Amino acid sequence: MLLGLIGPLVAGLREQSVSVSLRMAAAVGAGVPLVFGVIAAFPAPRSGASDGISPAEAHALIERDFSWWLARQAPEPGAITLAPPELTAALIYHGGLRGLGSPYRENEGGFRFSVRLAGASTPDEGEALARTRNVRYVIIPSWDSFLDQYARLGANQTEHSIIALLHRWLPPRWLRPVPYVVPRVEGLVDASIAVFEVVDVQDNATALGRLAEYFIETGRMPQAVRLAGVLREQFPAELSALIARAQVAWVRRDAGEFREIMDELTRLIEEGGSEGLAWDRRVSLALALASARQHELARVEAQRCFDEMEPSLPRTLTERNLQQYLALLTTLGLEISDPELRKTVDALLPRESEAP
Repeated sequence: MLLGLIGPLVAGLREQSVSVSLRMAAAVGAGVPLVFGVIAAFPAPRSGASDGISPAEAHALIERDFSWWLARQAPEPGAITLAPPELTAALIYHGGLRGLGSPYRENEGGFRFSVRLAGASTPDEGEALARTRNVRYVIIPSWDSFLDQYARLGANQTEHSIIALLHRWLPPRWLRPVPYVVPRVEGLVDASIAVFEVVDVQDNATALGRLAEYFIETGRMPQAVRLAGVLREQFPAELSALIARAQVAWVRRDAGEFREIMDELTRLIEEGGSEGLAWDRRVSLALALASARQHELARVEAQRCFDEMEPSLPRTLTERNLQQYLALLTTLGLEISDPELRKTVDALLPRESEAP
């Protein structure tokens, strides 16, 4: 605006009747706003400005990645989840999953059921509620405590609720932990998402063995070591417990402990003690035998798993065990030829890896 008025203003000030003082006042009056206008149009760069993303943006990126991961991990499309409302919305939008406690006011029934399930005071009550609504996953992100609020609303004693048990890593036997590794995001550390899948009730040794493998996969070695000690004390001759202990010893590079466990495992296998093992536990057994260079025994167990494999079974393996099992099959000259099974296996592998 000032630039447009400068021409007429200058012309008017050149008249003989205009005094010098008036000319100076007009020049100052027009010049000062003009200078500030130029400064405003071209602001100086801010020193120390950060180009990083905010924690909220980082969490949104993680939620998108997790939604995609869980959608391919789930055994059926549209699996039902119990998660905080914001994460539930991301799971619905990005993963095509379904959720109980969505952030929409119209979903009063889902909210009430979420409160009941999160606040269930006994494992049996929690299992009955979960199976009533076909819930597949219970999900606890480290940065969102909304499930704790559900539990406070639904439990007389919050410390006995299902959510409190999961925070203490004491999942009931109808929940199996599923390892998800949070992608690295700049400026965000210690973020994690605990995922628990509703499964058939497990025996104690199998449930604790799977939990030990979960701790290994997610880098929680102190917890894995403590759990291995519990397995040794409570289930010294249980095959599933020995398999988990062998994996912990192998990752710790404790050669003496590993050798002692493998001697006991070999004895039990030769006595027929491997009958009745769940498929994922047999895969872990084959990997332990291969690590111990028990090649013939490893071949027998790996071949049996290969013969029994169907699309639903690779989903029960951790990513680490799936990658190692596929590598073992390649070493043994075994190749998955079924197109549907091959597609399922490829989808379960980490994005940065390639099937051998």
